[in-house]
Amino acid sequence: MIQLDKTKKARKKLEETFPDIEELRHAVAHRGENEAHTEIHDPTGYGLAGFREPDRFSIHHKGKLRGLDITEASLVLITAIVDEFLSAFELAAVQLEQQGHLE
Repeated sequence: MIQLDKTKKARKKLEETFPDIEELRHAVAHRGENEAHTEIHDPTGYGLAGFREPDRFSIHHKGKLRGLDITEASLVLITAIVDEFLSAFELAAVQLEQQGHLE
């Protein structure tokens, strides 16, 4: 029911378009770990995260500064990738709706 080829294609496009996305997710999700071990994650020793430059979020993780542009253009790209990913579930949604599981 789920079109796995579409999910894989969307995931690949996400990683190609936003190469730091997985490391950013780890850094944000485990920020306490990063701050507790700045010697591993942040060579500056400060453990700072946020907007060092306009329209760009950045954070250190595993010794490297990772970043993501927060712009209209990046929003358009992320939206297209998410739409592509979600399209993999359309057939499953139709079947579930026919079975009365979706309202």
